[in-house]
Amino acid sequence: MQLDEVIDEFHQALNQFAKGDPEPVKAILACFLDIEHWQAKVGGGDKLSPFDLRVTSIYRLEGDTRALVHRHADPITTTQAPDAGLRK
Repeated sequence: MQLDEVIDEFHQALNQFAKGDPEPVKAILACFLDIEHWQAKVGGGDKLSPFDLRVTSIYRLEGDTRALVHRHADPITTTQAPDAGLRK
């Protein structure tokens, strides 16, 4: 997904909640938190095994594009409810 597509989706989501018109901000850094779904052959086997990664990616503005400057991923080892991270 290209940066302009991400911005368009952000605007659509914001309009669904706020019915507003966000003002674009030109930030130097952008941070994305994602769940990636993968399949790979593990341990020399022939069968593809699915697994999920929790990923943090940091991008830096370089001219009129963004460059990936940091990526960290770790496996999600336990299933959690969608609201598990919310304080009650």
